[in-house]
Amino acid sequence: MNRYIDSVFHHQDPLLEEVISSIKENGLPSISVSPSSGKLLTMLISISGAKSILEIGALGGYSGICLARGFGTDETLTSLELEERCAELAHRNLSKAGFRDQVSYMTGPALQSLEKLVADHKRFDFFFIGTDKVNYKITWNIASDWRNQML
Repeated sequence: MNRYIDSVFHHQDPLLEEVISSIKENGLPSISVSPSSGKLLTMLISISGAKSILEIGALGGYSGICLARGFGTDETLTSLELEERCAELAHRNLSKAGFRDQVSYMTGPALQSLEKLVADHKRFDFFFIGTDKVNYKITWNIASDWRNQML
């Protein structure tokens, strides 16, 4: 279904195409969100009014750019990434997209980073879990607990 939606609604985006190329050039897997899913992320951030976003899994920055495109100049994206090289590539790509000062990265296992964020009483309005499928249920429970604390 994503392929059909992409074929109908996807318009070439030179920046995101460059991100895909940088991912391939760095030998990273081709597991970025689809163009239609990226547009959905942008729309969800825009309509939700989220000010602080948490992304789990940066890879090369494709989803991060899509998320950041949905917010204004005062909003922030915190991205958790297991590998330093992926976080560095994602940061370069988000910098090219104009979001250098609005994104920060935490590297290492996502569960450890989440524990630190909880201990630091960090708050997020929107969560995007793009990786760490093995710990998806645990990650989802932490995100749900955070949400409930903010209500």
